[in-house]
Amino acid sequence: TTSYTSYMTQEMLHIERLARKEKAGLWNIEEFQVLNPENAHTKIGSYQIVEGIVHSVSMYRNRIYLNFGNNWREDFTISISAFDQRKFIANNIDLQQWGGKHIRVRGWIENYNGPYIEIDHPDRFELIEEEKELTSETRENPSKADDKSQSIISKGNALPSFNE
Repeated sequence: TTSYTSYMTQEMLHIERLARKEKAGLWNIEEFQVLNPENAHTKIGSYQIVEGIVHSVSMYRNRIYLNFGNNWREDFTISISAFDQRKFIANNIDLQQWGGKHIRVRGWIENYNGPYIEIDHPDRFELIEEEKELTSETRENPSKADDKSQSIISKGNALPSFNE
């Protein structure tokens, strides 16, 4: 499986997915639920996670825009500056090919032609297709599952404990 994230990010996202599935810790609080592009406008001015399908990708003045609806002037949009695109290129990520991809993104939601998140690093993205592959890989090979993270989730804490 190809991953766009660093090793520690992968571990943190794995623990987060387990916590979200079990509704442990803050994932049991309505305010911290993953948003969809249609309701992202309700959380402008806060750090959130938004999940949806990229409707279109465009470039304007060396900035890439991932649009999540038909009307870029109102719908949820992600933006990546020319400077930050270098980090994506270094990780073999071609953002121009992300139209139709199901992704999860995290960042501060601003109001700029609708709800908008500026992304500065590939670790802020998750491809949902990859997540499904990782889940099925873990199911097929239980030795790849992280037993420690399973026990952390069962205790209702999404943060690792190093004293266990």
